[in-house]
Amino acid sequence: MGDAIDAITKLSKSSASANSVDEVRVMLIAP
Repeated sequence: MGDAIDAITKLSKSSASANSVDEVRVMLIAP
């Protein structure tokens, strides 16, 4: 169970960081 929780946490963290990167790109592309 602990391994599964760790995997889900890593996935959610990576997707969250990817979303923030996309938001920064949008701000830079369309000022």
